[in-house]
Amino acid sequence: MFWDFGGGLLTDWGVHLIDMALWVKDIKTPPLSVNASGGNYSFKDHAHETFDTMSVNYQLNDYVMTWEHTAGTQKGPYGISYGLAFIGDDATLVINRQGWELFPEWDDEKKAPKVPEMPKKSGGESHPSICKTL
Repeated sequence: MFWDFGGGLLTDWGVHLIDMALWVKDIKTPPLSVNASGGNYSFKDHAHETFDTMSVNYQLNDYVMTWEHTAGTQKGPYGISYGLAFIGDDATLVINRQGWELFPEWDDEKKAPKVPEMPKKSGGESHPSICKTL
C-alpha cells in the first residue's frame, strides 16, 4: 500500500483478476462509465496513500462488473481469499488462479438445480476456455 511501489489493491491485484472478467465476454472496448468509492477504514494506525477499502462499478454494454476489496482480510465470499464471481440466472461461477467452482441456482418447479452440479476444479491459465464453455 505504498504509493511509491504500487497503486493499491485495485492496480496491484486488478491486473491479475479483472482480465479474467474481461475474457468471459471477450471485451475489447472500455467501459461506458466507471463509479468508485472507498476510503481508509482498516488499520487506522497505518499510513495510507491508497484506499484499503474500495468498491468500483464498471458499466459495460450488456453487464456490470464490480470490483471490491478490503485490505488485510484473509477470507472473502465463497471461502476464498480472492477471486471473481460470475453471477448468472442459472448459476454462479466462482473462479481464481487456483481453480473454479460452480454454484447452481435452484429450480423450485423442478425441485432440482437449474444446471448440473460439478465438482470443484483446480486449474491454471486455462480459465478463458473454461469460462467460454460453461
